[in-house]
Amino acid sequence: MIVKIGTKKAGSYIDFIKHNPTELLEILSKGFNNSKAVYVAAVMSEEDYRITDFYIGTEDIGKREPLAVLKIVMRANNGSKVKFG
Repeated sequence: MIVKIGTKKAGSYIDFIKHNPTELLEILSKGFNNSKAVYVAAVMSEEDYRITDFYIGTEDIGKREPLAVLKIVMRANNGSKVKFG
């Protein structure tokens, strides 16, 4: 499942992930939403997931400064079985 972090509150993304468990979770964000993405990943890693990979880089948007982009890949702690509270 891919979750793109936008303007909603972090709790909305956390609730969505908890109600839609998956073996592999990707959290994507750009610009000022990156800190929210890190928060969501931190909360989920204490719940049921562990971070397996991440990428942080820039995207040229044609302005003076490039936009920071973030991708966090997480896998359910128990491998192929997804077990939630």
